[in-house]
Amino acid sequence: MDSQDANDEYKAVTSVLSSFHNFHSFQLKQLVTPRLREFAALSTQDQELIPWYKKHTEFLQQCIDINREFCQTVADKIGGDWGIDDSPADWSAASQEQFGQTQAVILRLMREWSDQGELERKVSYDLIISHLNEMYPDKVGRKDVKVLVPGCGIGRLVFELVMQGYWTQGNNSDHHALFLSNFILNHCQFPHNYSIFPFLATSASSSTKRQNQIRPVTIPDASPTAEIISAMEKERGTEVKIPFDELMSITAGSFTDLYGPGFNDDANSASQEIRSQSQGEFDVVVTESFLNDSSVIDSIRTINNVLKQGGKWINFGPLSLRSGENRLDLSREDLFELVTKLGFEFTTKQSDIESTYCEDVRSLDSVIYKCDFWVCKKNNSV
Repeated sequence: MDSQDANDEYKAVTSVLSSFHNFHSFQLKQLVTPRLREFAALSTQDQELIPWYKKHTEFLQQCIDINREFCQTVADKIGGDWGIDDSPADWSAASQEQFGQTQAVILRLMREWSDQGELERKVSYDLIISHLNEMYPDKVGRKDVKVLVPGCGIGRLVFELVMQGYWTQGNNSDHHALFLSNFILNHCQFPHNYSIFPFLATSASSSTKRQNQIRPVTIPDASPTAEIISAMEKERGTEVKIPFDELMSITAGSFTDLYGPGFNDDANSASQEIRSQSQGEFDVVVTESFLNDSSVIDSIRTINNVLKQGGKWINFGPLSLRSGENRLDLSREDLFELVTKLGFEFTTKQSDIESTYCEDVRSLDSVIYKCDFWVCKKNNSV
């Protein structure tokens, strides 16, 4: 890596770290300052009609301070992992967009690594895992089954598949999610070790009670370190030996850049190595809420590239979690046709499975997605 590349990487990493370390300042400006301004603009008579308002704002500030402790712990730990010795004051500044991404990833942390996200996870995870285990009923032999999870988020699905005995590699290009997954997987030795407040940005107007806005969530609901150690200890003295501690890995970078077909002239040597070693290497690709952007064709082509002939692709999710200009506008029928044209045959297909995504269960505003679940077999290379 030349000096320019190293400088660019430093800026990219430290600006995301800054978005965690200074997240409290963003939350104060977004959530507290407007409340104080709106309250001050009321007449004294009107202020007396809502005497609890200032106290609730103080509670918000206290919750923001607890979030600050957690986010700065994340920044410090991950900065150490990356060998960042500089003071946070010397890190590259975070953009408003990056602060928004921090806010979003904390809500996703609730979904993946708290009790409150369990029901939402079960809708997709149970389907994925049950079908995968039907394919490979011998748990001891699963360590030789290679599973790839593109867009793996904060790593919960990767962890769950490892605990089922599969050799599992996650992939993500989002630094915010990668940093949090690293923190959860490597720095949380005990369950429920941290409290966070993921719902502060949810308007009280969307809830039956204002207290719902300031309720805490403890994370992680399961410690990967503790769970893996416990699983290995249970095997002592038995003939069953599953190397749980050797089954997990996560790669950082664009899925199509790291795993796509052909040669990428712009990739560094490490990326080229992953690309060259991944063609036809995986038995299963598992995607959850993944096919929702403009690169859907490249993504499907890349899934085809990494699978062995006859390999399986298991997918769960809505057609799109977001709308916007930078995505293809495909119907369900269009997507199914595209999948078959790119070398796959559907062996299992379910539609209209209702699910939410990062949902606040106490919110009055609820978005229900009608999701698709499928298992495809790779018939042809493309």
